[in-house]
Amino acid sequence: MVAARVKRADNDVGAALHHLGEAVGLWQSMLDEHGDTPQTLRDLSVARLEMGDLYVNAGDTMAAKAAYEKSLTIDRRLLDTTRETPQSLRDLSVSLDKVGDVHRSAGDAASAKAAYEEALAFRQRLDALLG
Repeated sequence: MVAARVKRADNDVGAALHHLGEAVGLWQSMLDEHGDTPQTLRDLSVARLEMGDLYVNAGDTMAAKAAYEKSLTIDRRLLDTTRETPQSLRDLSVSLDKVGDVHRSAGDAASAKAAYEEALAFRQRLDALLG
């Protein structure tokens, strides 16, 4: 992921996506071999979010949406694996925000609102957990 971030800083979207793709492949292999470990799930989710951000910056909303939705699916698995930890609740709310953002930018206000409301619910659960 560090190599991808370096390439992103250089505005080399293609190379950044290439490095993120390699990282995603590695983490997916680790999940296939070792099962749903929390750190690997989180790393995979973060990589998908970063891919989505790159696609947004490149103007490819559909690819961004797909990357964010994959991150959201992973974050839901992470929540099932870890139960409600502060990090899993936060990560899930961030993915929902990103999904909401792409729906909003595509003009789908109803789907955006649903994603934002679900993100809010997870943030409220986080608030209740942390006090």
